[in-house]
Amino acid sequence: MGIILVALYVFAFLFAIKVKFSSSYNQKLFYLYLSACYVVAALRDSSFPDYEEYANIYKSISSLSFWEAITSQDIHGEIGFKTINWLLSCISDDVTILMIIFSGLSLFLFYKICYQYSINPVYAWLVYFPYSFMLKDLAQIRNAVASLLVVYALLSLTKIRSFLILIIASVFFQKYTITSIIATYKPKIIYKNYFWIFIVLMFFIPSVNIEQLQGVPVIGFDLSRYINSEYVIGNSIFQKFKMLVLALFVSVCFIRVINNDRRLKSLYVAFIGAYFYYCLFFNIPIISQRLGGYLSSVEPFLFALLLEKVSKRNSILFFIFILLLSFFYFMFNIFSRDFLKGLFVYGTQ
Repeated sequence: MGIILVALYVFAFLFAIKVKFSSSYNQKLFYLYLSACYVVAALRDSSFPDYEEYANIYKSISSLSFWEAITSQDIHGEIGFKTINWLLSCISDDVTILMIIFSGLSLFLFYKICYQYSINPVYAWLVYFPYSFMLKDLAQIRNAVASLLVVYALLSLTKIRSFLILIIASVFFQKYTITSIIATYKPKIIYKNYFWIFIVLMFFIPSVNIEQLQGVPVIGFDLSRYINSEYVIGNSIFQKFKMLVLALFVSVCFIRVINNDRRLKSLYVAFIGAYFYYCLFFNIPIISQRLGGYLSSVEPFLFALLLEKVSKRNSILFFIFILLLSFFYFMFNIFSRDFLKGLFVYGTQ
């Protein structure tokens, strides 16, 4: 599987270079490749994170009535997610059907976002593959679909439509996606040339501690599942610092370009919102990575749009930056994620 992932990434990397310098590409070939990526995701095995958990949920729900399935407190997941599991269990007792459905949803949403909002899918996928596909579509399938729904919601023309999509994402996939609603608020100051000062100051926001949230309804109960685990011990310093650097880079270099495109405005606000969550919940990794992760999922689409909007003089330099960023994400995840290390000879199975 490790060799397959490397081959899929190399194809995306080289395909993006070809598109950049030839200004055209074979759409059928690219979407055939994209489909192959999601077939790999759909047919993965138990060596990937959360696979066993999804399999156990599916098996548990298959033996229950519909009402028991959606109301059981012993089974993890949203009501909508449990409903999907129950309906699919009526068709097959093999959890693979669930993986296929969710991979299909991710593929459809990625295509829908790029097609409907005129975003080059090749450039978006170059960042999406190492940033989201490897960590979400190959592991956290609910998170993968929920994150793409967040992107789709924030690009929508009206706040009502955005809110409805976020509600769907919260009911069927991950309930905390509703927190992404903060990105529908777009204060004018965020587009000012001096906003980078606020980005720097945001870095020093005091982080909320887990003790302050333990008595909060819903959140406190959910956090109790992770007490004394790596999810609530430690911090998200890498993500926080990375988001600071990228937020400053985008704000200082491209704010004028962003100001002239509604799509870029929406994605930029979401990106800043992600950075805010990483700062606010710095000391609670499970929250900062979840809330920040939903909004930072706009990153591949933000950079893909920026690449086509910047001047020709700066386009090559920015493209090289995206190539390097993509390669960094790929190598960082390969060497830092245990489940990915286990796919290669130097890792442990």
